[in-house]
Amino acid sequence: MFSFLKVFRNTALAMGTGVVILSSAVSVHAQAVPEMPDVLKDLAKQGAQVRYLGDDLGLAGWLVFMKGSQQFFYQTADKKGLISGVLYDDKGALITTEQLKRLQSDDKNIIDQFTGGLGLDNPAAVTSEGAAAATPSLPTESEYASLSPSEQLFVTVEHSNWVSLGDKDAPAVYSFIDPKCRHCHDFVNELRRGFMKRGMLQLRIIPVGLIDEESMKKAAFLLSSPDAEDRFYKHLDGDEKALPVENNFNTDGVELNIDIMRGWGLDVTPFSIYRDKSGKVKVLKGAPTQLESMVNDLP
Repeated sequence: MFSFLKVFRNTALAMGTGVVILSSAVSVHAQAVPEMPDVLKDLAKQGAQVRYLGDDLGLAGWLVFMKGSQQFFYQTADKKGLISGVLYDDKGALITTEQLKRLQSDDKNIIDQFTGGLGLDNPAAVTSEGAAAATPSLPTESEYASLSPSEQLFVTVEHSNWVSLGDKDAPAVYSFIDPKCRHCHDFVNELRRGFMKRGMLQLRIIPVGLIDEESMKKAAFLLSSPDAEDRFYKHLDGDEKALPVENNFNTDGVELNIDIMRGWGLDVTPFSIYRDKSGKVKVLKGAPTQLESMVNDLP
């Protein structure tokens, strides 16, 4: 199962972060999309939505939405460097804003839905980024091989593509969830209206699309959404527009989650994994009949 983790290790790279200032921007409205940098390909495999911003000032720009955050990347002309930040010209004009306006004309949905209708004339709005939840570092291949099967499962699930619901400081339960699965809806609703409302646990849902293609696309949208918790709750409450079906969305992150399920022989949703008070890994197939027992078992 270590192969599932190699994708994540490839993204643990040191990248420069900051503001790029160059001169004389050239506005190009129709540009051929170049090959995506390897680092961004790896992010896409984790479920990120990646859009090309164009080549301005000699830098190929990319917009990445992932787990509630938006980031801008610029690749150097020699393709040996990737810089995270926003792009200004030598007169102080924010080129990233102009790039977003171009993107909005071609891909309005992702701008409106993933940034809440971003105020494109407001540089502060453009540079804002969400905070992704921290994940423990990956074990080496030899360390992973030395773990028990239950620990290997937990490590794999811990590094899957998930979004968090509830108190981020509360003990975590990981659950494979299909957006169209009614048993999943009942499971999450019972938790959020009781135990999660009281801050007793954090539910890290691992979106999968097992029911049909629409389910896959809804899961992909959820995985990348900057307001995933709010959107998923609205989805549970019957809002059909909360998780739209976008045909041009990358589903690699959802497919990787499905691969994890299949690789471990997990055949139902919800399927939950957590550590109990003693640190032992516990698994729950389907919706537990006694949620209180699970919650009381948490650290």
